[in-house]
Amino acid sequence: MWESLLKWVNRMFSQGFGGKLLASFFVALFGIVESRWRLLNQLRTMSLGVKLFLAFFAALFGIVMFLIGLTGPPSADKAPLFYAFSLFCLLIAAATLSKGRVAEFFGSAIALMVLLVTLFYLGNEISEGTFWSGARSKPSVVNALIIVILFDVPATMYIIKAKFGFGKRRDDRQDMPDSDG
Repeated sequence: MWESLLKWVNRMFSQGFGGKLLASFFVALFGIVESRWRLLNQLRTMSLGVKLFLAFFAALFGIVMFLIGLTGPPSADKAPLFYAFSLFCLLIAAATLSKGRVAEFFGSAIALMVLLVTLFYLGNEISEGTFWSGARSKPSVVNALIIVILFDVPATMYIIKAKFGFGKRRDDRQDMPDSDG
């Protein structure tokens, strides 16, 4: 699938310097997306020990973040951020321990949270007005766009593919009778 898509991109954008630069960008983007899909497939085939280890520490971090939000300083205006991160960690734990449609639901919820946070970051940087900071370590619109491309494209593709666990799956379809008889 990826090979034919990359050939199409090269064919469409191969005229001129700007087209070659754009084609290189799309090839790099598809390579990033493909590596993220490989990672997701590896996570599906984790051994039970690795799943338990990951779920334990994700749940532990989630509980600790929730407790920090509860027992924080009196001016706890950042408590909702601790609760959101706590929810994120607990969703990771739940997705790690579940299978099938339930895992797809939790995975889609995690992807949606990543999507919303990165889009909020991009909106915040656009409102701040710093287009280019000159360094990757300083916030800017360009750095926010890079984050959006690196995280939102795979997150959106996962949400579309998993459909929050509500879409039809290949193993759920009934064999349709032949139209001949």
